[in-house]
Amino acid sequence: MKPITVLWFGGGQDSTALLYLLHFSSTWKAKYLGTSELVVIMSDTGNEYPNTYEHIAEVSSFCKVHDIEFHFITADMGFHSSTWHSLQAQFEKNQNIMSVALPKSCTDKLKITVCYNFLEQLLKERYGFTGNRKKAFYEYHKKFGKLTCIIGFAKGEESRQLAPEYVQFELFEEFKPPEPTIPVYRKATINQVYPLIEMGLDRADCQEVIQSYGFKVPIPSNCMMCPFQSAPELIYLH
Repeated sequence: MKPITVLWFGGGQDSTALLYLLHFSSTWKAKYLGTSELVVIMSDTGNEYPNTYEHIAEVSSFCKVHDIEFHFITADMGFHSSTWHSLQAQFEKNQNIMSVALPKSCTDKLKITVCYNFLEQLLKERYGFTGNRKKAFYEYHKKFGKLTCIIGFAKGEESRQLAPEYVQFELFEEFKPPEPTIPVYRKATINQVYPLIEMGLDRADCQEVIQSYGFKVPIPSNCMMCPFQSAPELIYLH
């Protein structure tokens, strides 16, 4: 009946560095885990690079060896919505494509919502909480306080804390960024923390952290069909 701390795992360099720091570094473990147990959760977008899926398998094995709870949520598990089984499935179902000029809803639909759907079920099974409509999060809050969720945004990515769609307003500067759209239950029960930003680690630092523990640096995690790609990412896609 110990509290948990959740690491939202993205399959890329930042969250991988965080995982290793939270496991190997006594300083990071004391600061961000305390007496809680680490639970690592990732949602499958269905459109990651093969290299990323290979890395996820390696991380899953690492967690198993070191007794870290790791969950990779695939569409067949029932936590994805019927219209968002994967990025491509959504395109095919609705006969559409993504664009930098349209709302960026994929992050919420394929990652955030899926992960919190799964986390709700995990809390019920782990602690015996009952009820629907996010009641498990309120029960957890009543018993342990706010549930800490660790997010792997690195130094230099501070704007990503505002809203998933914020990157569009960096591309189109004439528009004012929206206020973060956070559900009421998450405002009341979830404590989001950004250790890499707090500790001043950027992407290059994360790469060094991974190598310092003797592991291969994975490619950055990114959906293959994402229109928000840099020129080098497009070349890699080709």
